[in-house]
Amino acid sequence: MNTLQGDARLLAGFWLGVLGVLIFAITLPATRLATGTDAAPQLSPAFVTAGRAALAGLLSAAFLLLTRAAWPQRAHWRLLGLAVAGNVIGFPVLLALALRSVTATHAAVIMALGPLATAVAVALMMGQRARPPSGPVRWPAVRW
Repeated sequence: MNTLQGDARLLAGFWLGVLGVLIFAITLPATRLATGTDAAPQLSPAFVTAGRAALAGLLSAAFLLLTRAAWPQRAHWRLLGLAVAGNVIGFPVLLALALRSVTATHAAVIMALGPLATAVAVALMMGQRARPPSGPVRWPAVRW
């Protein structure tokens, strides 16, 4: 792969990452708008969750078909089912229920602490400690 192709892939990856962040950022306000509040309910949290799951499933199946990727093997179905239970059903339905009582801004602050709490919990469980770098930190050169 020549440098031009590598730069194009890097730039495409950057913009796909930006798109992913934007899509995730709209999750909270869109869910709040769809479900409403306790005082003025709109759609049920279960319905919003089912719609999200259906859309994600259709997009995933389309990706697998278009790329001709291998389908999950039988050994993977149990773990895949656990991931679906938490990420496709549990998180969205609990988020939708919570957003009926709190603002999207409040939920965003709480959700922003999730990755930090996960990193701290894993570091404690694994007995790891952060250490300063041994030499100067060099960031990879990226040309825009």
